Amino acid sequence: MSTFASYAQCKVLDYISDTINFQGVEVRYEQVESSVHVTYSNGKFHHSLGEEYSFDCILQYIPAVPDPIWKNDAFICFSRGCGTWCFDHYYAPLHPNQKAQEGGQQLIDTLETISMSLLLDTTSYAPYLALKNHNTGKTQTIPFTKKDFPGAIPLSDLDYSEPHKNGFHYQNKLLTLYLGDGRKIEIEVTI
Repeated sequence: MSTFASYAQCKVLDYISDTINFQGVEVRYEQVESSVHVTYSNGKFHHSLGEEYSFDCILQYIPAVPDPIWKNDAFICFSRGCGTWCFDHYYAPLHPNQKAQEGGQQLIDTLETISMSLLLDTTSYAPYLALKNHNTGKTQTIPFTKKDFPGAIPLSDLDYSEPHKNGFHYQNKLLTLYLGDGRKIEIEVTI
């Protein structure tokens, strides 16, 4: 005796497009049983984001859907969130010779795919800046003190007002972080 399971149309697909074209890359949200999988095509290169980026058909929080937010010659970046400071970035390859990578909190250089994250050490809870060049794999780490970033979420200690609405400025290998108390920290990016 065989069993046949049928699945209704995913409710979440009522709220998002099942296919979008993002800067020449076709992104598809496809129902597979009771979940949605994300695939994309860049010319003849077809790829899937994988199980960790699939989501339930009953998902009600639309910002949790992986959404493309930028692309360069090597990667398309998908972002998803679970709240104000809770989000992640995924750098999906656009060519077979590239590997997928977890992205940082903020991208500071789209050409070189350099990302930055402001994090707390898992043992000392000291804040630090982590930079990564995703094209070369090189990293750079800058330690800070709680005086620099006193909050539990260091990224929230940046000043997001005009003219630095991202909380930072990056130009000519100089990263400037603008802090909420009016100070600024300048870091030479060596990666």
